[in-house]
Amino acid sequence: MYNFSKFLGKNEILRYLAKKRQKRALLYLLVFVFLPLAFFLLYPLTSSNRQGLALWLSLILFLLLLISQLILHSEDCYLLTNQRIIFLVWQHKEYKIFHEIFLEDIDQVYKHAIFNLCLIIGEKKIYLTNLKNRNIFLQKLRNLL
Repeated sequence: MYNFSKFLGKNEILRYLAKKRQKRALLYLLVFVFLPLAFFLLYPLTSSNRQGLALWLSLILFLLLLISQLILHSEDCYLLTNQRIIFLVWQHKEYKIFHEIFLEDIDQVYKHAIFNLCLIIGEKKIYLTNLKNRNIFLQKLRNLL
């Protein structure tokens, strides 16, 4: 398990670690539906030599980039401490702070969509997206507020 204590300040206690949900359904959909579908749609284009082959290879490259982005963003997480919410992103085999929100600035918090939370800070709305255990995170956040 990763040690998150280096992201905490003095007198700051980690209350909850919220991971992002895995998007496996989209991965399977891409691999098992779109790739064969693209093959049968683009196979006639391969008879037109280089243009068809370039189109086919560019589609495969696009699908590989999309899958790699899904895999890389699946390791992102939110840290809920007694003073702030920290959004960490996984880059180059380590976590880095992407954004932080102090709890004293939050005016209101509520559920949004299926796996998201919405934080209202003044006039701005900030969305915490794709939370694995959203209800537990919301309950702990409301207890701290």
